[in-house]
Amino acid sequence: MKKLIPLTVLAALLGGVAYANSPEHKSKNPCMKPGEILTKNVDLTEDQRALTEDIKSLRKGHMAERHELKRSMKQDGVDTLKGYAQGDLSREQINARIERKHTQMLEHHGDMQDGFLALIDSYSEVQKNQVRDNLNETRQCAADHREQLETHIERKETHIQKRMEKKAEFMTKDLDLSRNQQAAFDDWQAGQLQKIQDRIDKRVGDNGENLEALLDGLSKREIERRQSAESAEQIDLMQEQAGLMMDFVDSLDSDQRDQFVENLDAAVERDQNRQKGDKGKGQRVQGKPRR
Repeated sequence: MKKLIPLTVLAALLGGVAYANSPEHKSKNPCMKPGEILTKNVDLTEDQRALTEDIKSLRKGHMAERHELKRSMKQDGVDTLKGYAQGDLSREQINARIERKHTQMLEHHGDMQDGFLALIDSYSEVQKNQVRDNLNETRQCAADHREQLETHIERKETHIQKRMEKKAEFMTKDLDLSRNQQAAFDDWQAGQLQKIQDRIDKRVGDNGENLEALLDGLSKREIERRQSAESAEQIDLMQEQAGLMMDFVDSLDSDQRDQFVENLDAAVERDQNRQKGDKGKGQRVQGKPRR
């Protein structure tokens, strides 16, 4: 089974230079877009031009599906957590589900990765040298605008922190947690924040080394070996985080579990209302009186 590069393939290949030009980066960026690094001033053959058009079409399709994919993954996460809280799913079943869903997500981008690898493999040494020049130019541009990139990262981190705090508020509403229960929840939340921070640091820290290695002849077998190791590590981290959440759920009594499930439903309703333009002012579920 193939273990494929997550997120957008070019972002995984280009790291920080792609992150500076990511869709989330709202302010105008003067550097090359990721796709331009592979094609700008490269004298493409007719077959290579056709392949780049195929890749563009695939990317547009993935971008169109991105919202629905994220929504379905989020709903699956809620359903899984509710299933555990209600006693319908075991830890073993949840760990197996995490591995299966992770593999499905990675395979979703398999066609794009195959296209990129085929394009790079078809390049002559002259074409590869032009891509290297483009990459070096973009690295320098990113360095020249480092302050702009760092400001974007800081804003993103602040936004994520606020979202996590709001999520925690919704999840623990009316639970009347004990000190130990709150500590268990805090452990899970700290892990979530660290996971997101590590992902940001990794994308920014890799300044196009993956693409450079491909240009220098990195084999497809080595790519798959690296991806397999990275995929296994990601699954371990996700299962570890799920374990922390299940530890928290295990600490709840029956009334708290009922309220916790209601809180999850309220959070889903809030997200749905935000998507409809209600700006998060969904109906709030009233807490049950504790016995």
